[in-house]
Amino acid sequence: MPCRNGDCGAWRNTSGRTSTTASACPSLPRWRDCPGCTSRPRFRAATGYRPREYLLHQRIERAKSLLSNSETALAEVALTVGFCTQAHFSTVFKRITGDTPARWRCASRNASASSRLSGGDPASTYKAVSHVLPADFS
Repeated sequence: MPCRNGDCGAWRNTSGRTSTTASACPSLPRWRDCPGCTSRPRFRAATGYRPREYLLHQRIERAKSLLSNSETALAEVALTVGFCTQAHFSTVFKRITGDTPARWRCASRNASASSRLSGGDPASTYKAVSHVLPADFS
């Protein structure tokens, strides 16, 4: 979306060039480049996150879904949800969830398996087993 006051009038892509289409920009617009834009405070008030934080949280939620429902490699999950490298994906994932993607996947599967056996809720079981890992992962 172009800025409200029309001064910047475009999205900025990573190379610094401007484009009037959102598809040219892989992330959110750079509101700090436009002093007249007032969308950022309203966005934060509405979502509770800064725009970049919101985008990262949305990517991580999508990644959690892919990790728990498929055997997709971590590098492929990273690319699918919009990260350029698996390393950056893993860093952000751990910062937001507290676990690496591989550990989160393992704990999620353990929680699902134990909830199927006990008939309980997988979300409540996840917390109990989230840090239980084999010795070779430590």
